[in-house]
Amino acid sequence: MARKERPLTVKTPGPDGDKPKWGKIGIFAVAGLVIGIAWPSLAGVRIGPSVPGADKAKAAPASTASTTTPVLSNSAQPTKQPVLAKAIPTAEVKPFSKQTVVVEGGRITRCYKGSKRLKPEECGTLKVDRVLAPRMKQLDGCPSALGLAGGFELGFDINFVKKEVSVQRGERRGVPATTVNGIIACTADYIRDVDLDKIPHKYSRYRVFYDLKFYPAGTAPPTEGADDPAAGDSDERGLASVSWDTALVRREPRNGKIIARLVRGTRVKILSRRKDWYRIKIRTKEGWVYRGALGL
Repeated sequence: MARKERPLTVKTPGPDGDKPKWGKIGIFAVAGLVIGIAWPSLAGVRIGPSVPGADKAKAAPASTASTTTPVLSNSAQPTKQPVLAKAIPTAEVKPFSKQTVVVEGGRITRCYKGSKRLKPEECGTLKVDRVLAPRMKQLDGCPSALGLAGGFELGFDINFVKKEVSVQRGERRGVPATTVNGIIACTADYIRDVDLDKIPHKYSRYRVFYDLKFYPAGTAPPTEGADDPAAGDSDERGLASVSWDTALVRREPRNGKIIARLVRGTRVKILSRRKDWYRIKIRTKEGWVYRGALGL
């Protein structure tokens, strides 16, 4: 049966039919943009260069993340720091210790006005301690004094006319006689450069004595507060005689004001004792005298 053919119809669009359908075009454009951006991420496809180092970070094994030290807030900080490595033991540092020399005294036992010898109480004062004391303390390095323990009197004859200072030996108090000559030789070397022109003086010659106490390494001299009245006085009574040319009587031990001077042979009454000092009485005066001045 022959197909019935339809007649060809041609339609010519009017003026309004040439305009594009913008609504439909916008819908297709937005849909294409969304699909173009989203599908690479969903498919795992990279469409641009990677951030430097990103490949290495991805290549690192997952176990390395556990080795990273977490940053804790102040409230979560551990109270005990973790031990990262075993500490290497260091050598024990011992405190430095050496021979010690304590210088006391500085008493004038005689002076001369021309050729006339004056009594100690007539000599006044002589500001020589600040010059001689530092040099005597250098005896802590004298070979004859190393390891030495005990006391020793050391004297100086000071001649301002000849500008000379000579060393005189005094009484030994526990120091072996074999060491005395070595101590005197060291002292003579230490005072070689003493400048007498810088020492004010009234008379031409003086003799001054000092008490030296030696303490070997590992021991310590008494502290400054050793003669503190709070330490208490021991009750010692009796009589004693001054054994030094001049003994100073002080209002308080060690650094108290000098209230009297006693010459050799003076008899005193002992009232009490505080460490190395004796409280004595002579006539109406009472004061403190160093034990060495009494031969005790």
